[in-house]
Amino acid sequence: MTPDELPAYMDALLSRVNEGGRAACDGMVAAFDKGIKSDELIRTTGHPSAPGSPPALETGRLRASFRIKHAEEIGAYRWRSSDAPNTVYAHIQEYGGDIWAKHTYVDKRTGVTRPGFLRWKGGDGGFHFARHVHLPKRPYMHPAAIRMSGDGTFTQGAVSGFEREMGWD
Repeated sequence: MTPDELPAYMDALLSRVNEGGRAACDGMVAAFDKGIKSDELIRTTGHPSAPGSPPALETGRLRASFRIKHAEEIGAYRWRSSDAPNTVYAHIQEYGGDIWAKHTYVDKRTGVTRPGFLRWKGGDGGFHFARHVHLPKRPYMHPAAIRMSGDGTFTQGAVSGFEREMGWD
């Protein structure tokens, strides 16, 4: 390359840098998706996991519900993407909490309106009933993000995406 060709080369490089940022952001979110599915949401024992540990894998519905939102530009050379589950119980698994039966039913024998029950199939194959259930925290998102921030997973995902977009891989 001659000195006269350098400005055109630099302009072409600069025009690809912004798209490289998008690719880096998408690389990070893809690395998170792969990591959380392969390291956090894997334990299959047929019974609930201990409080404080990631939720047990019963049906795989929580793991399968993760959806990546690809990078969107939020400013000059700034991008945002996300990866999150979309099941109704994802939040309570992460943070814990109480679930109450919200419906009522009419007792056919007496005609009296009574509070309803929660019903679920347990790991033993039987059905369980209760009016109230407390679920302890079983975090999986936050610990995964901390682990991947510290072990270089996010950095490697970003670098790989950027290099691929720039044609340097």
